[in-house]
Amino acid sequence: SLLRPQTALHATLTPNALGYSEPSMNAPSILDRPTLPTTLPSIESDPTHQDYSEQQHPNSDWILRIYNDNINTREYVAVCLVQVVGLCESRAYYTMQDAHDNGIAKVGEYNQEVAECYEEQLVERGIMCDVVASE
Repeated sequence: SLLRPQTALHATLTPNALGYSEPSMNAPSILDRPTLPTTLPSIESDPTHQDYSEQQHPNSDWILRIYNDNINTREYVAVCLVQVVGLCESRAYYTMQDAHDNGIAKVGEYNQEVAECYEEQLVERGIMCDVVASE
């Protein structure tokens, strides 16, 4: 026979297992947005938390800031901070929430080249941000 035997992996990759609804079998189903905690974890009180931003950049004389906007979701902003800047998820969420509450938030202090590189990548993803000299 020219047909392959059905493997366990193949058996689990049915259209329904791939997220397609039963009736149409062609359209992906819509997933609910995950719920986020309503209270922020305190980074300062976490003994395991280490702030690497200033350790990695001893000549930290430029500040990367993000702004709140009405376009991007808070979750998207936090994910971008994790992916671009390399913040841990709790720090990214804290920074995003700070921008949401106050209109602006400091992401970190970096040397100029690194700060501008992060700014460029965040702007490409639609995040409102800027780099300013620290005082």
